[in-house]
Amino acid sequence: LRKEGIEPVMTVGHSLGEYSALVAAGSLTLEDALPLVATRGRLMEQAFPKGQGTMAAVLGLGADEIQEVLNGITDEVVDLANLNCPGQIVISGSRAGVEQASELLKEKGAKRVIPLNVSGPFHSRLMKSANEEFASYLDRITLQDAQIPVYANVSAQPVTKKEEIKDLLIKQLYSPVRFEESIREMLKQNVDAFVEVGNGKVLCGLLRKIDRKTKTFAVQDEKSFQEFISWYKGEA
Repeated sequence: LRKEGIEPVMTVGHSLGEYSALVAAGSLTLEDALPLVATRGRLMEQAFPKGQGTMAAVLGLGADEIQEVLNGITDEVVDLANLNCPGQIVISGSRAGVEQASELLKEKGAKRVIPLNVSGPFHSRLMKSANEEFASYLDRITLQDAQIPVYANVSAQPVTKKEEIKDLLIKQLYSPVRFEESIREMLKQNVDAFVEVGNGKVLCGLLRKIDRKTKTFAVQDEKSFQEFISWYKGEA
């Protein structure tokens, strides 16, 4: 995209994708980002005993309704993990807690609660034990101020200052990914189009559920790349 003279005016990523967003914004180099995400993955795996934590997608209920149910679970940890789009929210916590919450959420009126094939309770309080080691590893990485705003998962607000970026990356381990809010904030900036760069088109699907009128492109192969280029250059 850069070779074609195309530069984003702002970026956002979903969970791990926040690191791609920071590379695209010039805050992280690719050489630093790769070992950083490998370390993050290892620490998140180690933060909670394998097989004892999990996540589930809740369809058809709002965040407040889900939180109300979770507040009633006092013997296990279950948190909101991914606020993806209207009617699609992921919960995360201990396996027993997520199973308990799933039954209660179905009673509350959830259309479906789908267990996710994950190895741990990511973006929940159970990840807090990974904090210190991750923070000390981050200290060894050279972060720069971002050249364009990056909408942070934790705050759903634009950040450019490296100190704030670092703080938010640490909090991101155990905080919900506020993707829907981030997109709504970006839409206020009169965005022409969102371009999902990478494998698949999951984020474009979420975007259309957030705002059906928004123009989206999923650039993942030569054909989709050329389609976007021709739209961008006004040839479509």
